[in-house]
Amino acid sequence: MELDKVVAGVLSVRARIIHAWDDPVTLSDLGNKMATYNAYLGDHLGEMEAKRENDKAKVYLDSMKEGMATTAADNLARASVAKVSGDARKLAITHKDANVQVSMIQSRLRVLENQLKNDL
Repeated sequence: MELDKVVAGVLSVRARIIHAWDDPVTLSDLGNKMATYNAYLGDHLGEMEAKRENDKAKVYLDSMKEGMATTAADNLARASVAKVSGDARKLAITHKDANVQVSMIQSRLRVLENQLKNDL
């Protein structure tokens, strides 16, 4: 699934959780959707981080081959992947937040289940 669709899906589920707070069936469905979107998000994040590290290493090694000082080569390598690093950090926060929301949904479903048992 494309990254923009994954992020849109996470945001959509996040917005719908509020309205499903007392509906265990809908809440469970949203939890499953969030977990699925989050798995796709993790795939994209992993690919982004791997590409960033590979690109950074290439710039560093090429700079060293050209005789650049170690510190300068490292600074150039980090600067060359700064945008990707920022994007990856943003996705990592979204990924972590989605994990927290899945856990929160699971907890809420346990509370609703216990309420049903007590009402019977």
